[in-house]
Formats: sequence, C-alpha cells, structure tokens
Amino acid sequence: MSKKYNPLAKQSAEQVARSKYVRKKLIDLGLNQRELAAMVPMHYQYLNNMLQGVKAGDKYWQRIMDVLKAVEAGEQP
Repeated sequence: MSKKYNPLAKQSAEQVARSKYVRKKLIDLGLNQRELAAMVPMHYQYLNNMLQGVKAGDKYWQRIMDVLKAVEAGEQP
C-alpha cells in the first residue's frame, strides 16, 4: 500500500492554523488567492506555496493578516 502525499505533514501546528485561517477568511470575504496576493503584494504562486506548506513565507504572514483585517473592516489595504 502506498502512502499519499500530504503537504500539511511538513508544516508545524502554527503554520497549519495560519493556512486554515487564511483559507477560511478568503472564502468568507469572497476573495481568491490571486486577489489577496495582489493586495499584499506578492506572487500568487508563492502565496499558494505558503498555504500548502511548501514555503514558510515568514516575511509575508503579518502583511497577509493585516490585509485580511483591513478588507474585513471595509478599508482599502
């Protein structure tokens, strides 16, 4: 029996929690990853890699959270 690839297995509990939070917020706010990446600004492929646990992206997490909070409050990031 072969093992299935699980990208979340590489992530720490904190990274998994942040990824889940960001994905849920994107759904709640009606945004997609490309729109969020444009607001941060960063490449959408890098954002996708961060959410999948391929890249750590430590320098972007705080900016992503700030942008999500600003969008939720109705402000322009």
